[in-house]
Amino acid sequence: MLKRLQVTERSQSPKDPNTSADIPNLAQLQRNKFDYQLSLVYELKCLSLREEIYSPDHIKIDQSLSNIGLCYENLYELKLAFEYYQRALHIYQQSDMYPFNEIQRLHQDIQRISEFLYE
Repeated sequence: MLKRLQVTERSQSPKDPNTSADIPNLAQLQRNKFDYQLSLVYELKCLSLREEIYSPDHIKIDQSLSNIGLCYENLYELKLAFEYYQRALHIYQQSDMYPFNEIQRLHQDIQRISEFLYE
């Protein structure tokens, strides 16, 4: 998968949505292996590419923000996790298209972290 990503990055424009298609998969693979540091590297790269391609309120931007928050939470960087979860929630709340369960999950994530930060 990593080799395919490298070939894709060399052969396509950075603003082509296909260029960033493998990056979230690589990030998820690392999260599945509990390697949150490497997953975070992929997620930050994915977010950067998605911000160039999509509108600021696009669901893919929101997915990246939420995944980055998850990585930071598992790396015990709770303040950063809190900030990324809040950014994701802000996007979700601006649209009627997002499922209620995703909004609820982000509220729960923010609540859980805020209890640790503001005890």
